[in-house]
Amino acid sequence: MAMQFSVDCKAFAEKINTNLSTVVRRVSASIYADIVKAWPVDTGYSRRNWQVGIDSPPEGVIGEHPKTSKKRPAGGVLQPLYDPDGMNTAIPVKQGDVDVWLVNNVVYAEALENGHSKQAPHGCVKIAIAAAQAEMESITAKLNE
Repeated sequence: MAMQFSVDCKAFAEKINTNLSTVVRRVSASIYADIVKAWPVDTGYSRRNWQVGIDSPPEGVIGEHPKTSKKRPAGGVLQPLYDPDGMNTAIPVKQGDVDVWLVNNVVYAEALENGHSKQAPHGCVKIAIAAAQAEMESITAKLNE
């Protein structure tokens, strides 16, 4: 998917006096989880292909598109690469100032983000980013009260 965004975790970590890698890991996990939970699912193939890269974007796709039977994979719907449930989201993050890439290289992922699916007509990525930024702003505002 050719969508780029930036969340200033460094400034946020300084404002709340927290370790930068902790903030990066939690913000990345939150955005990843929100995307994966809201992502439209038929076979689960495109949802499973949300990948995480540190300092450079992952290339390629994970696995082959499953053979379908009545629009469902023979072994059931494919699960996400990382568990999207809160703190269990195992986003690998190293110490220091890093770029975290959340990437979906499935050829039709951009169409899904742009409303091609009735399951998520307003997309998922832009909503997840807005939610993370709003949460960070809310936390910062509470500190300034």
